[in-house]
Amino acid sequence: MLEATTPWAFVGYLMNTYKERGEGFHELVNILTSKDRVNPIPCMVDKVRILLIGKHEECVVLANGNTWMPERKMAREFEKVIGEAAWTSIELQLNSCVQIHVYRESDIPNRHGHCNSNPYIPNKLRKALGMPLMPECVKGPAKKGPLRIGNKLTR
Repeated sequence: MLEATTPWAFVGYLMNTYKERGEGFHELVNILTSKDRVNPIPCMVDKVRILLIGKHEECVVLANGNTWMPERKMAREFEKVIGEAAWTSIELQLNSCVQIHVYRESDIPNRHGHCNSNPYIPNKLRKALGMPLMPECVKGPAKKGPLRIGNKLTR
């Protein structure tokens, strides 16, 4: 399957073998990111993109077209295998394939200041899309003082 010379050949093998990212899928990913590989895998970037996005050229090919965002360790492995520029492109596509949360119909901001006209979009994605960045929330030390339990104050 990984030796397929075109992305569509890979998609054919993939659809015949895996319907979901369940049993056997992680072994496929481990082979793909293995450092012990002697021969390069043809169309490596396309294959990684297909496995993570679940689509190829807008055709659903894996897991009903749902994306899979790997954990940081695995993301670094993919980046080592396909290169930083290709990984950044795939990561941007992964982050862009999110469902938009619809806030309350009245468009009144929530306690974080987000509403339909000002939705939350992570700064990493805002930067890639050329949007203005949101101020980062910085958590300071917890305030110390009396703790109220019921109607009694404790120290």
